[in-house]
Amino acid sequence: MNKRLLVYKSLNISQELNAVAKKILSNVEYEKLNYNDFILQDNTRYLFIVELNSIGMDYRVMEMIEKNIKKLVKLENSYGAVIVRSSNEQFTKSFGQKLIYHLNSIGMEFMGHPLVEAVEDYKNFRTWKKTLNMELDQIFLHKCKELVGRLMEYKSLGFENPNILVLHAGNPEMSNTIMFFDMIKKHIHGNVRVLHVENGNIVDCKGCSFKTCLYYGEKNSCFYGGAITEEVLPAIEKADIVIWLCPNYNDSVSAKLMAVINRMTVLYRKMSFHEKYIYGVIVSGSSGGDSVSSQLLNSLCINKGFRLPANFSISQISYERGEVLKIPGIRCLGKKFAGRINNIIK
Repeated sequence: MNKRLLVYKSLNISQELNAVAKKILSNVEYEKLNYNDFILQDNTRYLFIVELNSIGMDYRVMEMIEKNIKKLVKLENSYGAVIVRSSNEQFTKSFGQKLIYHLNSIGMEFMGHPLVEAVEDYKNFRTWKKTLNMELDQIFLHKCKELVGRLMEYKSLGFENPNILVLHAGNPEMSNTIMFFDMIKKHIHGNVRVLHVENGNIVDCKGCSFKTCLYYGEKNSCFYGGAITEEVLPAIEKADIVIWLCPNYNDSVSAKLMAVINRMTVLYRKMSFHEKYIYGVIVSGSSGGDSVSSQLLNSLCINKGFRLPANFSISQISYERGEVLKIPGIRCLGKKFAGRINNIIK
């Protein structure tokens, strides 16, 4: 397993973040990324250590990614992780999400929970004080060390005969998204189960206390019960791969699927999702497919800890019912996307 590590650090990095970088890399062999010749390479691990400016940007790293996109770089067997620090309380999550989205689009795979972020005064680590007896800045250092350790040990999974769960909340006769997936499904290997998240009793998460959520999680249930805990969550628990079919509703995931993601917290308390992959199929009436993809990777990879395979999502624009079937080359695109899924099937 190739453990070559390349490290990017922001040009105007703060003393605090630079000190953390030195500590977490002190016992790791790595090379620095050269800004002037920044072409990403196969079979390599990447750690991005980013200091944001006052408006939440690091233009230098985004210029580097743009250079790779223009050169049509397509990575293989490359893994990434991100550390982001901001001098205020904003932008760390949104920038980390954007960075991961672009890197994934050129073939970089990400493990579950690939982002460690620090806002002003490390306030985002206050909840961790309930389980870690450390000062906030030390919790940040601890999480960064843990991230580097996981990155260096990470490897892709291969499944013999995976359980593939497909979740949607649409009408098959009306939904362009489902019509598109039907093209993809024909070429997917493995045990595919399509589950319709019905209207019925789909209740969103009400934000129970940690103890309450943990109590019901241990019993394979939830305080609010219903179809999600009776059918959807057990199916997610059993699945090796979860494919989300997401028509673009106001540049976001539909309410019913978002309720499923929110209610997954009870399952998250019980188990790790680090051995499961996610994919997304998105169809928009106009623009905004990237917004839905970003929401999926943020909710499910960054927050919940699912693996993010290379090029995890596919997005198309189709307005009229059935229009997706008429897009030139659409069946070829669907077959290629199925091939990406089959790549993790032995």
